[in-house]
Amino acid sequence: MFPNDFRAYNNLGEMAFEAGDLAKAESFFKQAAAKNANAPEVNSNLGLVELVKNNVAAAETYLGKATGANAANEALGNLYIKQGQYQRAVNAFGDAKTNSAAQAQILAKDYNKAKATLQAVANKDAMTDYLMAIVGARTNNESLVKSSIKSAIAKDASLAAKAANDREFAKFASAIK
Repeated sequence: MFPNDFRAYNNLGEMAFEAGDLAKAESFFKQAAAKNANAPEVNSNLGLVELVKNNVAAAETYLGKATGANAANEALGNLYIKQGQYQRAVNAFGDAKTNSAAQAQILAKDYNKAKATLQAVANKDAMTDYLMAIVGARTNNESLVKSSIKSAIAKDASLAAKAANDREFAKFASAIK
């Protein structure tokens, strides 16, 4: 009905990205960009794709064109994490209640804020719990490490091996078994 509207392709790309199909997502985002190369949402999404592919320079280029996009701050925060600019990442995420925002707060050593952010994540997943375990480890809270790792592994069994080899939990090896 609206063959020149970029939004359908952008939305399809977002669905593919959420499903973990990066190639399909990138294809849809590029189709959206062909319809409207100046759409901030499309540039933000293409920037996220480039971040996942570890193409930081390309991500910066796209994110520079993403001003005004709903997800631009999330994308910028992730870019700053990749660049090791943790306080800038925290600032970019603002009050977002996401795993990425909490990761930035952990890296910036603001463990109380990270814990509050993780507790407020709307759709908690295995990584939410894993990050909470890291907060527990960094604040020397063995019970938080134990309960969070247990919950993370229940949601994603592959995290058991990751936790067993993660230096964050070396001090708590007996608690995570």
